[in-house]
Amino acid sequence: MKLTTNKLNLLEYISNNGQEIETLFVERIAQLLKPDGIAAVLLTSTILNKDETSYIKSREVLLQNFMIKAIVQLGSKTFSATNFSTVIMFLQKYDEPPKRTDLVSDSVAAIWKNEDLSGWEDNEILSSYLEKIGVTYDDYSNMVSGLLDYIEWEKHSYFKQYYDAFVSSTEYAKKTAQKTFKKLSEDEQLEWLNQRFYDLVESREKEKIYYYSLVYKQNTLIILSPKNVKEQEKFLGYKWEGRKGHEGIKITNPGGLLYDADNSGDGDNASVLIHSMYNNERAEAPSLEECYYYLRLQDMIDFGKVQFTKTIKTSKVRTKKPKEGYSLYSLSSKTDFESSIGKRVLQSEIEEKGVPVYSANIFDVFGYTSKSLLKDFKSPSILWGIDGDWMVNVLPSQTAFYPTDHCGVLRVKNKKILPEYVALALEVEGRYEDFSRNYRASLQRVRDLSILVPDEEVQKKILAKFTGVDKSIHQSLDKLQAIEKEIMDNFLEIFGDIYSNPKHFPTKSFGVECCKLNPEKPSSFALSDDEEVSFVQMPSVTSNGIVDATETRVLSAVRTGYTYFEENDVLFAKITPCMENGKGGIASKLKNGIGFGSTEFHVLRPIAGVSNSFCLYYVTMFKRFRSDAEENMTGASGHKRVQESFLNNFMIGLPSIKLQEKFADYASKKSAEKMVITIKLNQLNQKRDKLLHEYFD
Repeated sequence: MKLTTNKLNLLEYISNNGQEIETLFVERIAQLLKPDGIAAVLLTSTILNKDETSYIKSREVLLQNFMIKAIVQLGSKTFSATNFSTVIMFLQKYDEPPKRTDLVSDSVAAIWKNEDLSGWEDNEILSSYLEKIGVTYDDYSNMVSGLLDYIEWEKHSYFKQYYDAFVSSTEYAKKTAQKTFKKLSEDEQLEWLNQRFYDLVESREKEKIYYYSLVYKQNTLIILSPKNVKEQEKFLGYKWEGRKGHEGIKITNPGGLLYDADNSGDGDNASVLIHSMYNNERAEAPSLEECYYYLRLQDMIDFGKVQFTKTIKTSKVRTKKPKEGYSLYSLSSKTDFESSIGKRVLQSEIEEKGVPVYSANIFDVFGYTSKSLLKDFKSPSILWGIDGDWMVNVLPSQTAFYPTDHCGVLRVKNKKILPEYVALALEVEGRYEDFSRNYRASLQRVRDLSILVPDEEVQKKILAKFTGVDKSIHQSLDKLQAIEKEIMDNFLEIFGDIYSNPKHFPTKSFGVECCKLNPEKPSSFALSDDEEVSFVQMPSVTSNGIVDATETRVLSAVRTGYTYFEENDVLFAKITPCMENGKGGIASKLKNGIGFGSTEFHVLRPIAGVSNSFCLYYVTMFKRFRSDAEENMTGASGHKRVQESFLNNFMIGLPSIKLQEKFADYASKKSAEKMVITIKLNQLNQKRDKLLHEYFD
């Protein structure tokens, strides 16, 4: 095929390291495909939701050129040990001419001119769009006409977010502070402010209507690979063999639930579902009943925010429409909220006393410092963890603290909104957004959120529902911390400080002489490939030494590409911010005595007659040890790791095995107490989740 152009416009948005190179495939397909042509492309799932400019631009190319017929989201076992989250996108190029984008541009122009749209598709587009964002025709017409002063939109349920974004902008702050501006008459000032406000609304709304016009009639098939490994293998029709000499794909059922090579036009599989979408039909596949559903594409894109990144969700986007007694607030509003993130705290700045420091784990004090960052603590502070597990906490007013760069801070300025209510709403929003270490709760992403808030009395009634449960949860957490302190006190009584070694125990290399560090997997296992073993991911490990080993996977699925460990091995997180959270624990109750898990763990195996698990674990729980480990991390920013060399070079005074066993007996009994409390804590958290679902979903 002879192309009219070989230029890739997305190239200018690719960073120097070229990490977003997959975005270029989208533009290339748009160039190669004929009108009405079809394509399937395999991409990392970041193409759907990443906020970098190159990804946003690639989604624009997708939406401008293609109907998205189906998205197949593949599981972790599709490509062996890569662990990449991938999607297959099934596309069909718009039938041209005329170009779909030209028609849509005409519709946007007509809508924004406030023309009579009767009898035209433009009217259908506008009516559907207004229903989507929850705005009446009259209100939208008033906005388009620009006849009202900008300040009159401050209380509007939808356009308030534009007002908030405008008065919070740098342009607004700089202009209103200028002496020349202050010398203008009130009418002249208002004229300038109105013009800039309506410019903002027009640019964003035109863009949203443009893309809404492209997608509003489209339906998309979503197929999700099962999470369970055995079900995933059934879905794929193959599994990965890890036995020496037999490495690679082992076909278990050709085509699996994806296709039937002998009968492509019929059957009970994903291929039939996808093929039907190209005929604008909906087929059924009973074998995949739990794995697929149909969505309107317009419901997969959030048109309700000022920031419009064209993120495509494989679940329906919630549209927050204010109901009676509720008001919609954007967290970007400077009139209602104040948000910021902290600054990095160096190990040399951590002290035994002073202002408590909070990092990614916003429930536990990271340390203390004599530095200060925030000046005013008159109002309660809502903290959220920027990396790692999604967490939200509230510190009472008059509570001084220092946030690190892993900790976000939100203050409520509107007296009609209770901070404790906002914290609960934010917790739910963060869960819905799926904030995690892989999808950071950055300051901008949190500011982009909006919450529905009832009047103050209703807020108080809702908060009262949580009071008893939260009190019991905090009591359980306090008990766990108290037990941990008792264990650590006993450790210090027997061992002394691991740095100063006051009892003059023989000094040994922690990673060489005290344990077997990251022991190799056995060349063969007593288990067959289809037998189950425990699988542990980073979220399955707490800061209280509890390792949730309830998830299992078949041996053949994990024997390559994952960290291997056995019963009583110590897991030690080697990544930030899990270092700060104190993530680690002793592996126990493993299925068949074997575990595999995240490559982001170091494994410390006790040496018989030299060390035991409790000794090794509580050495790693010393805050100074973890801080030193973090200081010695190496690697690119955002991908730093504690290297084996740190553990090998760390010297410790190691007491006799007899003393270690004395400590282990004590710690074991206390750990049994912790487990009882942890079970109760899990039950309380389930009860709390039900309340969150009832009042905030």
